[in-house]
Amino acid sequence: MEKQTSQLILEYLSEHPRVTVRQLSHALRLTPADIRYHLSKLIQQDLVSVVQTKISGERGRPARIYTLNQQI
Repeated sequence: MEKQTSQLILEYLSEHPRVTVRQLSHALRLTPADIRYHLSKLIQQDLVSVVQTKISGERGRPARIYTLNQQI
């Protein structure tokens, strides 16, 4: 049985504590929109939080850096 996307994100965050949507997207081979959808659900469940917003100087939205919350 395949792991659900949310579980894959949580596992990746446990190994890489501070990541952006782009990093998750490349690592899990999913679209950024898919990653953002699942991250929003994980934030609502208080499993993941945004720890920093990084402005890269490139066009587009600033990159948010996500991490696992302490209770996990």
